[in-house]
Amino acid sequence: MAKSTEEKFLDRSYPEPNTGCWLWAGVVDPSRNNYGRLYVDGKMESAHIVSWRLFRGEIPEGLVIDHLCRVPICVNPDHLEPVTQRENNIRGISPAALNYRKTHCIRGHEFTCENTMLIKDGSRRCRECLRRDHRREYENRKHREYYAKKKAERGGKYYINDAVYQEKQRCKRET
Repeated sequence: MAKSTEEKFLDRSYPEPNTGCWLWAGVVDPSRNNYGRLYVDGKMESAHIVSWRLFRGEIPEGLVIDHLCRVPICVNPDHLEPVTQRENNIRGISPAALNYRKTHCIRGHEFTCENTMLIKDGSRRCRECLRRDHRREYENRKHREYYAKKKAERGGKYYINDAVYQEKQRCKRET
């Protein structure tokens, strides 16, 4: 006689005493972030979703199941929670999630409404750092223009130090 979904599920999971996780001992799919997988009614499904349905019921519309314990092979329904996809992403460890949790820029300025610029690609930029970068860029451009003008005045020769230029001119006159 064929086993029920609950029997198949319980045969492939076992409790881990230190963490309270129920670890999945069935098929684990590395292409799906090492989540457990299980055939249910001829269709392959994620083991943690099957666990939620077996012990808690249907997943509310528009929500996904998040692992509170951050262990992909855990199927303990007490370690699972239905959340929005956005909340699930923010709780994760992806670069986007880590950046979302930052409260200060790399130079220590706080990300506040007044000091934060939102970029079209969804990233944030500190306005104070942006002003600093623009100021530095402007100074560098001014510096380059000044020396380009000096170079043109001196027949294509470029000397950073005027004293070096004066010395070169003196040596030419003496020869």
